[in-house]
Amino acid sequence: MVALLLRSFLSATNILFRLTRFPRAVLEGGEIPVPLEDAIKNMAVIEAIFRSAESGSGKRRRAGSAVEYLIGLILSVAVAGFATAIGLDRERAFYPTVLIVIASYYVLFAVIGGSSQALLVEIIVATGFLVFAVLGFKSSLWFAVAAIVGHGVLISSITGLLKTREYRFGGPVSV
Repeated sequence: MVALLLRSFLSATNILFRLTRFPRAVLEGGEIPVPLEDAIKNMAVIEAIFRSAESGSGKRRRAGSAVEYLIGLILSVAVAGFATAIGLDRERAFYPTVLIVIASYYVLFAVIGGSSQALLVEIIVATGFLVFAVLGFKSSLWFAVAAIVGHGVLISSITGLLKTREYRFGGPVSV
């Protein structure tokens, strides 16, 4: 663990060193801290990423596998348990804030998917969650609870829809 932290620190320090030296080298005419070979290798990787995205040859993940649900369940229980352990759940704003974060992820994933139709639908869904978050904060926390449960139900039903549709890069979803 210590070795991993040290390696991460040294890597970040090296990147910071290069980022501060590069502008100085350009402005003052000094030696550029990034070897040309590194720049060529980096461009090759970037071009390969673009080719993979354009061709759709990247691996497709399985939608609706039990592992996804298990991870989601474990993370949600861990967040709730952590919040309870340190007393965050006693604050009235906690669960409405969690709901706002959940709503933002709907929009984020739609943007990542690149579909304007999906983005519009997810903005509408997120707006509904935001309304429930405000109601939960201003009147009864049960609105926030109902919306968080609704999120779980919605995710389960979306998985069924994904089984019948195609992903952005084409090809049916393997189940």
